[in-house]
Amino acid sequence: MEKHCQPINCSSINKSCMERSLEERVREVIESEIKPILAMEGGDIELLDVKDGVVRVRLRGTCAGCPFSQITLTNFVETTIKAKVNEVKSVVAEGAAFPFL
Repeated sequence: MEKHCQPINCSSINKSCMERSLEERVREVIESEIKPILAMEGGDIELLDVKDGVVRVRLRGTCAGCPFSQITLTNFVETTIKAKVNEVKSVVAEGAAFPFL
């Protein structure tokens, strides 16, 4: 059974409330779907920020500095997050091994 995000109880709907909700949904995907897979190979991921549809992460463990980290970021992390959270436009990694790709 698929998990569904619970809405945040906000007294008024405003931009900051919606951004927190977006961050919570992204965090849920990272924790439940991405971290376990990366951990199988000794890697890890840290959510740094979500702003204006851009998710900033830091790859850690064996993923940090790995020559394939950009492929992991694009083909796994970004694809998984975008499939689950429609508002996400892109995922960028701080300190990526190949930030020019």
